[in-house]
Amino acid sequence: MKEELNMEMERVWVRLAINKQAWKEGSDFYWRIFIDPDSVPIRVKGAAVFGQVTPKNHVTRGLPKRDDERDLLGFVHYFGDVSFENDVARINLLDPEA
Repeated sequence: MKEELNMEMERVWVRLAINKQAWKEGSDFYWRIFIDPDSVPIRVKGAAVFGQVTPKNHVTRGLPKRDDERDLLGFVHYFGDVSFENDVARINLLDPEA
């Protein structure tokens, strides 16, 4: 049985991605969260983003057509505070220059 993830981090860049294989298999945990600069993924059931998206706190990127070594489909970067509760990430957007 997986232990629930409960933690908080402030003023970080968060990369939200979907794991292609887990998504295809119908896993509840197909979302991946990366806290920059750490490249170790945190598996979550979902993510909720709160606040105003701006060019300063939000970057969207697709991946090249070749297979990503982490098996990711694409990702979105957000800057803000992130907390995890009941395997769901809650991202509160902030201005990185404030």
